Amino acid sequence: MLDVLHSDEFVDQPPPEVYATLLSRGVYLASIRTMYRLLAASGESGERRAQRAPMKHAKPTLTATASSPARSRCTPTAAPR
Repeated sequence: MLDVLHSDEFVDQPPPEVYATLLSRGVYLASIRTMYRLLAASGESGERRAQRAPMKHAKPTLTATASSPARSRCTPTAAPR
């Protein structure tokens, strides 16, 4: 079963996709959970696709360049009646 998971066709697919592909061909080799168990036993329980390393991003900061008249703390006086 591990040979099937390591074949060129399925090497980068997760067990549910391998299971569905084989089942659509009329082939049942093992359950999805058994495929995960076999991969875990051989130390391959992580992500099977090639991924790039996480990137570090700078933390964004906000800086005021001028005061805003719309955010004034002044309260308007009541209009005369």
